Amino acid sequence: MIPTKIKTFIVTALLFFIASCGGGGSSSENDTPDNSDNATLVINIAGLPSAVNADIVISKGAYSKNVIVSETITALDDGVYTIIANNVSDSNGTYTPDVSSQTVTLSDNQTSTVTVTYILESTPVVLKVISSQGAITGFGSIVVNGIHFLTTDTQVETDDVASTDESALKLGMVVDINGTLDESTGEVSASQISYHAKAEGAIESINLVNQSFVLMQQTVLVTSLTEFEGITFDNLQVGQLVEVSGNINATNEIVATRVEASNEGETERKLRGLVLALDSQNSTFTLNSVTVDYSGAQVEGTLVDGVEVKVSSQQDVVNGSLMVDEVKVLNRHDEGGDDHSDRDEDRGIDGIVTQYVSATEFMVDNQAITTNNDTVYLYGQVTDIAESIHISVYGTLDVNNVLVASTIRFDGEGDNEFHGIVETVNADMRQVTIMGTTIQTDLNTKFKDESSAQVRNFDLSFVNIGDRLDIEAFTSATTTMPIAREVTRERKNNSQGEALRGAVSEINQPEFVVNGVTVKTSSATDFEAGDNQGLTLDQFFSQLTLNVNVKVKGSIDTNGNMLAASVEIKNSEQDDEDNSRTELQGLITTFVSAQDFTVNNHAITTTAQTEYKHGTIANLVVDAAVEIKGEINTDNILVATRVEFDNSDDDDDNDYDNREVEFSGTINGFISIVDFIVGNQSVTTGENTLYEHGSAEQLANGVQVEVEGILLETGVVLAQKIEFKDQDGD
Repeated sequence: MIPTKIKTFIVTALLFFIASCGGGGSSSENDTPDNSDNATLVINIAGLPSAVNADIVISKGAYSKNVIVSETITALDDGVYTIIANNVSDSNGTYTPDVSSQTVTLSDNQTSTVTVTYILESTPVVLKVISSQGAITGFGSIVVNGIHFLTTDTQVETDDVASTDESALKLGMVVDINGTLDESTGEVSASQISYHAKAEGAIESINLVNQSFVLMQQTVLVTSLTEFEGITFDNLQVGQLVEVSGNINATNEIVATRVEASNEGETERKLRGLVLALDSQNSTFTLNSVTVDYSGAQVEGTLVDGVEVKVSSQQDVVNGSLMVDEVKVLNRHDEGGDDHSDRDEDRGIDGIVTQYVSATEFMVDNQAITTNNDTVYLYGQVTDIAESIHISVYGTLDVNNVLVASTIRFDGEGDNEFHGIVETVNADMRQVTIMGTTIQTDLNTKFKDESSAQVRNFDLSFVNIGDRLDIEAFTSATTTMPIAREVTRERKNNSQGEALRGAVSEINQPEFVVNGVTVKTSSATDFEAGDNQGLTLDQFFSQLTLNVNVKVKGSIDTNGNMLAASVEIKNSEQDDEDNSRTELQGLITTFVSAQDFTVNNHAITTTAQTEYKHGTIANLVVDAAVEIKGEINTDNILVATRVEFDNSDDDDDNDYDNREVEFSGTINGFISIVDFIVGNQSVTTGENTLYEHGSAEQLANGVQVEVEGILLETGVVLAQKIEFKDQDGD
């Protein structure tokens, strides 16, 4: 759990603090009681901090005494005494006595006790300016950069609407927030939240290999954390209008945090960035490499080089130029023109390092940042700061508008995935256990609920044992547990089995260990290399090395082992940049032949070496749901090395089963039609098992079959279909 990113000063306001007895007090006596009398009065004072004196006056006739601390007064005359308690105050507020005036009757040789309890009646609200910029990771009210902002009385502004309703805000939107910290409670309230898309326009081109697309002459990169709405990367179409929110990287590309389909009928194009090369005489400037002509535009604010603006147009970028209708200057965290130069301002920013000179001089999304000896580093160290890394920075703006970092949180690559059933959850510690592995969440973890509950302010407090979670995490040398980047709760009925991804730490064929989980393979396991080629068990283990990243799907047995239905060696990020391999999932949109068809309008071809899973070449028809793996050739055609058919009867595209297997072999351990072995894999059948080119009665030792089924937690495959491979005509 990361420390508080803002300087929260909790002001102690005790209602009933019992002050210690003792000490003297100043007094003024106008008359001294008769020393022959021997009454005693004990004054107890409660509710005041030790540094605050009381103001109490005790009187009887001409006798008067001031009391400022608890005190025992002796040798008093008997009779009726009046006790007046007055208000006192300090920086915390005003302390009022529970009884301001009372009397007490003293008797000779007796002791009477009076207690005056002070109550803190009012606490001045000390507010500190705070601002933040980053992607929304949660709600209730809104969480940005690990800071929980209350939105009780907040002005929300988006490209489409200005209101006080936070429902216009969505996960992944990069927003600018202005607010205040109540130093007496530690609560942070947002006064204004502004969202402006980084770009909106028609898609000009799509790159499947790099997982990117171009619109408004801006290259947009998609990651595993990109939030999509109304669309997925695989079904993006050239010419389609989309809205993008994200962060700029060191090469001026937009790393998308959110992509959504534009509203139906939308024609407006938008672009956001810094004004450069301003030419007021010709009414032009450069914005993200686009030449903007604002000669006919309405301009809101003052244009100068370096100011951030949002431009709007009804046209696309043509030959690198954009004729705009509106230019709006964005004041970001100084919204409203407030001059904060005379006081410190707490600020958080989440983004990508775009310029790096040294650890004391770098930029994140155009915010200058420096560090000092007091800077705390989470999940990394000062030497890890470099261009293009993703960090969250918390600190104080100095008089030069430089963010002096008090804390820097490094966001590691999400090379670890856990998909399965929750075994334990500890919301107080922000920890959840899946497949025997405890995963740490923190205030920067993105939470979303795709279950039937659809909880908007979903976080770990809503997670129950038995829930199905999909978690993307990273590891750090500074921690012992994986750190969750994103936690998604899924519908319990939309998937079966488990999945995990991570680095191999042990190898003992036919087993290996990933994320502390022992993975057991068999002849039923589908092995795949990084080049999308299928492998045998022996071939797979000959390529498997320690620390290589693999993705495993299957079932967890009663001992906590993963029974692998499929294992894929994942390429390193560097390897992915050096090849043209890619994947595409969707529907066949046009079909001429197996060598000429499209999926989501992307051109596909197959070869004699193409592998088919859960179907054959004959199943290539229009509207067939497929997943294609292969390489892009020089003609920008995806050459399929593997085609996998989705044969789900459910209309829900999210239904899948991580336990599905398909394998071929010879029956060599036949006991009965419900108990036999293919290769080294135990198989059973049921009343719903389908048979092709044969029947159950033909199952026997020596018979070659292809089995499709489900790998159960017992390690046995329940056959859904058995195809006899030794029949005439096969």
